[in-house]
Amino acid sequence: FCEKIKNLFSNLNIDDYTKVEKSAKRIFILGMPRSGTTLVEKIISSHSKVSTVSETNFIPEKIFSRIHKDLDPNSDVLKKFLNEDFAKEYDLFLKSFNINSNVIIDKTLTNYYYLGFIKIFFPKSKIIHVHRNPKDNCLSIYKNIFDTPEGWNCDEDELAEYYLTYQNLMEYWNKLYNGYIHN
Repeated sequence: FCEKIKNLFSNLNIDDYTKVEKSAKRIFILGMPRSGTTLVEKIISSHSKVSTVSETNFIPEKIFSRIHKDLDPNSDVLKKFLNEDFAKEYDLFLKSFNINSNVIIDKTLTNYYYLGFIKIFFPKSKIIHVHRNPKDNCLSIYKNIFDTPEGWNCDEDELAEYYLTYQNLMEYWNKLYNGYIHN
């Protein structure tokens, strides 16, 4: 999946699809579990003009369900999706939280898969990538019991592979969007 995402955004001119942002300012906090994302979220959301919706999974669920099979830059399904007003759909979702703040934080950790789409639909958003020492991070994941064990977080080999895949994708995004991501 990560290789398909990288291939897509290496062959896609996002300027052809980038939207004009009309709504509230957004901060997307992402990274691996146990990396410090919750601490960063709490610090930023302590400001009176900032609210958080925490881990909604809205973006991964909506994007993955629509286009996971169509990650070819020439796919009609993908082109149709990129021309939709996904930001408006996201804003409608956010209204259900009854937030009146100027700035809204979404701390869905797996948004790192979808940074290219976030850049298209929310071009003025802030991306905060929280990371820590890989060994410390993986040990913390491995020794903690999660509400929903996903396999990769319960097996040393799968955890190492997952972390390397995540790290590789974040290196790709940082090269592609130099300066857009706050690490």
